[in-house]
Amino acid sequence: MRGGDDGCARFTNHSPAQVALFAYDNDSFIIESYLPSETDVRISVVGSATKSRNIVTGVILTGPPGNLGGRGRRGGRDGGGGEPRMAFNAHRPPHS
Repeated sequence: MRGGDDGCARFTNHSPAQVALFAYDNDSFIIESYLPSETDVRISVVGSATKSRNIVTGVILTGPPGNLGGRGRRGGRDGGGGEPRMAFNAHRPPHS
């Protein structure tokens, strides 16, 4: 998957246990599921990204309108302050 257009996006994995997020410094990331069943995953990106593209399949993921609010590195859990963040949902097959 590839992140947004803002250079050095920061990614966060909001997925079940045994789903890994590997983030790279070229603004790309990999979602790896070690689960024996299908699962839905949610990845959030700090910055102005509005879409994410699966570079293997070409599928474009778009986030919901607006953003998740200030939940960036300095924002804390209450949503106040911090950088804007966009979430992307994806479905992963078993062991993928």
